[in-house]
Amino acid sequence: MAVQTLVKDHKEKKEDKQKKDFSVDEYYELFSKLIEQVFETLRPPFHTHIYQHLLTIFEKAVVTLALKKTNNNQVRAAKLLGISRNTLRDRMKKYNIC
Repeated sequence: MAVQTLVKDHKEKKEDKQKKDFSVDEYYELFSKLIEQVFETLRPPFHTHIYQHLLTIFEKAVVTLALKKTNNNQVRAAKLLGISRNTLRDRMKKYNIC
């Protein structure tokens, strides 16, 4: 099942109940399903040290998305992420995000 499908299904269930923000438990459920799919597709070199690989991938995705949502404004992206602008710039350099 694709990630978009998981999110869409979850949103539809949510709309049926009531309109509100995702809860921690709902994010946990969504991420657990996604990570389960990732585990099923892991191939070398990613079949070991899974924790570090997932953290790296997640961090790169979150930084990229924050920059996208703030039109590449580093100050606003850093504030959105709750990190300093210097830390954001370090992550951008680390992951080669322009």
